[in-house]
Amino acid sequence: MFRRIVVNSAVRNDLVKGTGMSTDWFFIGRAGFFRRKKAIGPLSETEVLSRIDAGEILPQTLMRSEKKTRDRWVEMKKVGPAFAHFQKLQEEKQGEAT
Repeated sequence: MFRRIVVNSAVRNDLVKGTGMSTDWFFIGRAGFFRRKKAIGPLSETEVLSRIDAGEILPQTLMRSEKKTRDRWVEMKKVGPAFAHFQKLQEEKQGEAT
């Protein structure tokens, strides 16, 4: 169904450094009546962050951007700003639990 994507080191370094997010993000999510997997987007940075807040986008969720990932699907944990937001959210949740 989905093929594994190997991200070259130049793309990985750009993503890990957290050079920012563009406004043309897509992610693989479940949509429609039968909740089938499909590409959802385009989304702005604000929309991506709100979907992370809602738990729709997790570290293993596949995402792509024409500019930032060279139109390749990568896991959200390799997208620096998105993963940093996710980690901050998790830290806040743990802080509230204690």
